[in-house]
This record gives sequence, C-alpha cells and structure tokens, in this order.
Amino acid sequence: MQALKLKDRVLLISRRLEEFLPRSYPDALEVLTRIMDPVTTDKEEFMYGFRLMPVAHFVEINGLAHFDESIAVLYEITKRHTVEFAIRPFLLEQEKRTLSILRKWATDSSEDVRRLVSENTRPRLPWASRLGPFIDDPTPVIELMGLLKDDDSLNVRRSVANNLNDISKDHPTRIAWSRQGRRSRGAGVDRCAQTSGNPDTSQVEAAEGRIRHLHFREVRGREQVQETATAGDSLHRSFCKIECETKPQGL
Repeated sequence: MQALKLKDRVLLISRRLEEFLPRSYPDALEVLTRIMDPVTTDKEEFMYGFRLMPVAHFVEINGLAHFDESIAVLYEITKRHTVEFAIRPFLLEQEKRTLSILRKWATDSSEDVRRLVSENTRPRLPWASRLGPFIDDPTPVIELMGLLKDDDSLNVRRSVANNLNDISKDHPTRIAWSRQGRRSRGAGVDRCAQTSGNPDTSQVEAAEGRIRHLHFREVRGREQVQETATAGDSLHRSFCKIECETKPQGL
C-alpha cells in the first residue's frame, strides 16, 4: 500500500470493498452509508474525508444501474468530501437526468454540494476523464454556471471561474456568464475567468467581452509579454488593464 499513489490506493481499497460487502448493491450502500461521520463545517474534518474516496469509487464503478440510490449516496459523501470524479460517469451515461439533479443541487444549503455542481461539470477537470459532449457544446454547463456565478461562497465562485476557463479553451468567443437576471453583489476578480498561457487575439477579445459583461467600463493596455518559450524558460501571462466603475470594486 505504501508504494501506491493516491488513485491506485483508492482503486485497491474499492476492489477490496467488493469482496467484503453484501452482493446486493443496495444492501452494500446501506452498509457504506452507516460508516459516514456526521456532517461538519470543519474543513480539517473535510480533508479527513479522503477516506471516503474508495466509497465514492465503489459507487462510480458499480452504481450506474441504480441511479437514484447511487446519487443519494454521492450527495451524502460530497457533504463530507468531494465526489467530482465519481459522478461524471452518471453525467455521461444519463445526461438529462443528472443535469436535472445538478440544477437542484445548485441551490442546496451546503456549499460543498453547490461547488460539486461546478467541479463535476468542468469539461477538462484535472485527473478526471474529459466530458467530450460538453467540450463540443458547453451550453448545459454555462446554464448551470449562471445559477452559481454570484454564490455567497468564494470556493464556489472560484470553481465557476475554473469551469469557465475550461470552456474558454475550446470556445474562446463564448461568454460563459448567464446574461439573464441582475447581479446582487459587485463582481470581484474571483468572479472573472482567468486565461492561462499566451492567448491569441480571439481569446483576448473574448476575455475583454467577459470583463465588460462584469460591468467594468473599459478594457485597455493589452500586452503580450512573450510569444514562445523553450524548456527551462518562464512563461509569462498577458494582462488587460481595466478601468472600473466609480464605486469600489473587489480586487
């Protein structure tokens, strides 16, 4: 076990669970539900939730045929730890049904559940399989981000920004913020999508459009620091200088 990396450990424990849990999947879920600790807002305890990763993986590989029961368990796990990897197969296999669940979770009282809505639907989530259908057409994801872009939780808003950044890599001209409704709070930098590397002209123009949509008055001073880099070099980002509204803005 000590020689294995994290994901390999998760896989090993998940397979061992199959050997000792009841053969009936619903009965196995009942056992796994009983081992969960009470929900807490203590983030150290949330990190301790890594021990639930094999449980989430068990649901991921065994639960597609039991949608309702599996989603209910993943909902409980994500309040204690993350299940952003485990729920993606459900999104790919039963897209409409899973999206309907995620729309409800976008207004859940738990910020961890709301953050899952964004992290789970990131088309290019690190360590996870890519969501091909949403890379091709991110419209369903954009609609979900519209429900979360003004969330009270900074962690949720950062996840939304990361999700939008994923989308911008394949659709640089798309504005990922929902244009419907009014923002209840001023938009800080954390509500912006960050562009990485050296974006081409279309990407910069798309970023400028997003900044204007966030109610900044003007975009100016576009600068490209460098165009190429070789092994061992540093790669610098481009920045847009912006002139804000007259009222104070978060930085």
